[in-house]
Amino acid sequence: MESALERALHDDGAWAHLVETRQERLRRFLRWAAACEAGTREMSLRLENRDDIVRCREVVDMFDEPWWAVVVYSCFDSTTGTRVAAPHFRTPMSRVDAERALAGLDFPRGSVQHHRAQSTLTGARRSLASACDKADDIEHVLCQTGVSFDERFAQLMKLDVSWWGRTTCFDVLMRAGALAVSGQTYRPVKAYLRGSQGPSAGFERLWGVRVTASNADLCEELLRRWTQRWDEVAAAVSLGWEGQPYDSADFENALCVFQEPHCAGLPDPRTVQGDTQ
Repeated sequence: MESALERALHDDGAWAHLVETRQERLRRFLRWAAACEAGTREMSLRLENRDDIVRCREVVDMFDEPWWAVVVYSCFDSTTGTRVAAPHFRTPMSRVDAERALAGLDFPRGSVQHHRAQSTLTGARRSLASACDKADDIEHVLCQTGVSFDERFAQLMKLDVSWWGRTTCFDVLMRAGALAVSGQTYRPVKAYLRGSQGPSAGFERLWGVRVTASNADLCEELLRRWTQRWDEVAAAVSLGWEGQPYDSADFENALCVFQEPHCAGLPDPRTVQGDTQ
């Protein structure tokens, strides 16, 4: 039996009905997003303005190759931990040498942050040693040309770098693509909802649909349809929008932030009014 989500993707009437039923949440999201985009670059929810890209760019010159700078930074997701490791890891080394070097380093509090915080310093050390061991394969994934983000993601996941799950592999590729470590930029063409926590929770909060293994592709298609009909949706919820619509790469970040408790420096999506008054 065809689901309401499936009908909305190929029937204009069903699409309009879905937008109408989610009108208050969509208006709230768009007002919040517009407030973020109207602020400073640091407030923007677009992928290329993510603050971790800025932090990663700060440490690139500490390493011999940009792709390796992305890898080391991504083990810590902080400039603090990266700066401690950098003098000893300008280039990859053998796993044995990496473990020996890491054992002698004194990492201060705050060396592992953001998306890597749950891995702890133990996980960061182990992932860096594992990345050294698999450096040639990682370089190939990050720096090959003519390959999509999705193909790179599948390849990187198969390398099974220690303590690199879905989120870290996505972040590594997102940073490498944004910094053009291969000589060209690349970016996601979907929001990677399947298996995610933040983006899928944000999607459910916004559209009222829980992302599952069986419907993840439909949910991704809904986001692409929204991008294509962005102005139409904004008009349907009585909201103006200036600038380009979000694409799926932007949604990966925006939906994650949308469902979180208030983030410092950003408007609180919970306090943005959904009505038109």
